[in-house]
Amino acid sequence: MTEIYCDSFSMLIRSSLSEKYGLGASLTRKCSELFSSLLDQCQTKECCEIAAEFLAHTEAEADELEELRRYELNCEYARFFRSRGLKLEPSGDIEARMEKLQNEIERLHKIFSQSLTYLVKSDSKEVYSYCLQLRHELTMIITMLSEVSEQENQQKAFQDIVELLQRDTTSLANNFYQYPCENSHIYAM
Repeated sequence: MTEIYCDSFSMLIRSSLSEKYGLGASLTRKCSELFSSLLDQCQTKECCEIAAEFLAHTEAEADELEELRRYELNCEYARFFRSRGLKLEPSGDIEARMEKLQNEIERLHKIFSQSLTYLVKSDSKEVYSYCLQLRHELTMIITMLSEVSEQENQQKAFQDIVELLQRDTTSLANNFYQYPCENSHIYAM
């Protein structure tokens, strides 16, 4: 188990698939908290609708990831009992990849802690752009977790999460197409 710290935001990169899904769910819930905070602070009906839609999608994704976590945890318990004892899988040295992930986590932390403060909560275009940026950052951190994962099934799990996030982000972008982002290339997945 490798720990990653970023000021007050820390996580553990673990070896089991259920823990990887749990980490994805935790990151997604963190984004949900931010969308919820944004929703509480929005000053126009249009901004509230945008934040509420992003919040609903993100909460649904977190729920789906939590279900996958529970399923994988049950599978891990079943393998443990079938093997009559835990077989630990060897973990390789991942320090170089962890440093890259650490930088991404620090960037995500800055979004969590600072960006919301400066957001004009009555400007629907700005709220929309902010929501897309946050989803993009979440997708990027999950992509990084895939790269850190050493086992193919874990990489696939994170790639599945990325595809889920990308699909829902595309759906959200289509719902609010009247708010084109000036820097829309930043949000391309």
